[in-house]
Amino acid sequence: ATMSTNNTSNGLEEITLQTTRCKAVVYLLGSHLVSFSTSKGEVLFVSKKAIYQVGKAIRGGVPVCWPQFAGNGDLPQHGFARNRLWKVNNIENGRDEKGEFAVAALVLEDNEETRKIWPHSFSLLSKILIRDDTETLEHSLTATNRNEDGKEFSFTSALHSYFSISDISKVQVQGLQGLQYADKVDEGKMKQEDKESIQFSGECDRVYFDAPNQVDIVDGTSGVQIVTNGFPECVVWNPWADKAKALADMEDEEYHHFVCVESALVKNRVTLHPGEGWTASHTISKL
Repeated sequence: ATMSTNNTSNGLEEITLQTTRCKAVVYLLGSHLVSFSTSKGEVLFVSKKAIYQVGKAIRGGVPVCWPQFAGNGDLPQHGFARNRLWKVNNIENGRDEKGEFAVAALVLEDNEETRKIWPHSFSLLSKILIRDDTETLEHSLTATNRNEDGKEFSFTSALHSYFSISDISKVQVQGLQGLQYADKVDEGKMKQEDKESIQFSGECDRVYFDAPNQVDIVDGTSGVQIVTNGFPECVVWNPWADKAKALADMEDEEYHHFVCVESALVKNRVTLHPGEGWTASHTISKL
C-alpha cells in the first residue's frame, strides 16, 4: 500500500491512497473524497465542470455536510465543513489481520471564521480507510465538542455521495421498501415507499427515515453497496434535466451519470455536551 500528498493543477493539496487493487483520492479542501476505484472500476462521479477553490464545494465525490444538512438551519447550505481547508491528522498504510490497507485521517477545528457563523469550539475528524481484500472504502466522521464555556451544540450531517452509474434511467435503488420518506419534490410531504426498487423518470429528492444499514444501487450487472453505521436516514437525489441546467458547475446532461445516495443524519439533531463525541460511518464497495 502507498500514499502520497501532492499539489493538483488547481493548486489544492490532495492525498492519494493506494493498495494493490484500490485507490482513493481525497482533497484537503473539505476532506473531500473525489475518487475511489477498485478492480471493478470507479465508484464515484465528479462533474467535468466542478469548481476547485476554497470556499466552494466540489460538485461530486463525497461532500462532508456538517454541522448542517441542506438548509435545515441558519448556516450556509450543507454547513461549512465541505468548503474549508482541513489538516492532515494521520496517513498510514500497511497490513493487519484483515490484509492490506491505506488510511488518511483529516481534521477540521474551529477558527475565527467558523466561530463567526457558528460560535462553538469543535474538532471534526474525517477518516478514509481502503481495504484491499474486500475492495471497500470506509469513511467515518467523528465530532467532538471542545467548548470551554459549558455550552452544548447540536448538528445534522451527511456523507453526500455522488455514485457513478451507466444511466439514471437504468438504475434501481434497493433496500428502502416500506419506509416513510419526505418527498422534497412534492412540498416535503410524508409518503411511504411501496416499491422494492426505486427507479428514476424525473427529479428525485427524498429523505428516507429509519433506513436499514445496507442500501444497494443496482446498475445492470454492476452497482454499489452502501453499509452505514450511525446514519439513521438515507437521502436519494437526482436533479434531472431542468435543475441540472440551472447548476453552473454541472454539464446539462451529466445528471444521467450519477445518483446521490447519501448517508445522513437529518431528522433528530445530535446534541453534544463539552467533551462528548459522536461517530458515524459508511462503507462503500462496487458490486
